[in-house]
Amino acid sequence: MEDAEKQAWRKVSQWAPEIEQKKFNAWVVKKAASLWKRDKSKLSKIDDTKKFNDGEKRAEYRDAIYKAIAAMEVNKCPYTGDKLEWEKIGTWKNDDAKAEGKDFKKKFALMPTIDHKNAEPKPDFVICSWIANDAKNDLTQEDFIKLCKTVLTHNGYTVSAPSGISGLSQEN
Repeated sequence: MEDAEKQAWRKVSQWAPEIEQKKFNAWVVKKAASLWKRDKSKLSKIDDTKKFNDGEKRAEYRDAIYKAIAAMEVNKCPYTGDKLEWEKIGTWKNDDAKAEGKDFKKKFALMPTIDHKNAEPKPDFVICSWIANDAKNDLTQEDFIKLCKTVLTHNGYTVSAPSGISGLSQEN
């Protein structure tokens, strides 16, 4: 069986044939490092992070990202169902974002990014759209869905949960 890195690349190269493997792998490495840095900061408030080997943790996070991509059945955001735009990975520029503001951010709404499944500082990820991840922030998937339902019902929509979503019901 092929490893998660190869499975992930095989899928992404089908979804966005114009992406080079080197660029994809560099994106994964950069995301793993930034996610570990963020999680390490959170963990340092509750635990002694000196016991962690940064290189090993970045590799663990990198492998978890590859596994999350390999586990994707389709190229869609699990929160919105939108098709992810893999060709946009590695193209975000902070200077352009500052100059263009919200118009720049809109261009990246469907860019894939990495979300913590349970809003916990550990390498357990799902790949989703940037806009959904930005809106979800540190909520669990269940809490995010509840928030979305609250927003919709407050604005006059009727929302019914499909069967099979644990922890949610039409009364929530």
